[in-house]
This record gives sequence, C-alpha cells and structure tokens, in this order.
Amino acid sequence: MDKLAEQSIIKILNDEYGIKNGNDLYKMDSEDVAEIYENLKGEQEEYDLSDEEMEEILDKILNIK
Repeated sequence: MDKLAEQSIIKILNDEYGIKNGNDLYKMDSEDVAEIYENLKGEQEEYDLSDEEMEEILDKILNIK
C-alpha cells in the first residue's frame, strides 16, 4: 500500500471534509459525497492505485469491514 497516497487521502477526508470514520461519510448529503468521490478518483489516478488498493485504503481509514 502506498503510504503517500494514504496520507493524501486522509488529508482530504479529515481536513477538507471532517470525515474521521465511515459514519461521518454516511451522514453527508449526496452532493458532498459526489464531490468527495471525484476528489478521491483524482488521488487514485495520481498515485496509480488499483480499485482494490483504493478500497483497502478507504476501508482502513474509515474503519469499514
């Protein structure tokens, strides 16, 4: 797993959106979630992460699974 990518995603979720766990994300309205998704897709492309790697990072950060 790419630590730099993970740190960048944490920064986006925590600092820009105040998301600390999965519950915070589920409480957001759909427009905000769509914006977050677009930002995270950009990070995924920038760090050349597979869908599986991105899912692993998000699961870890959001304490899902």
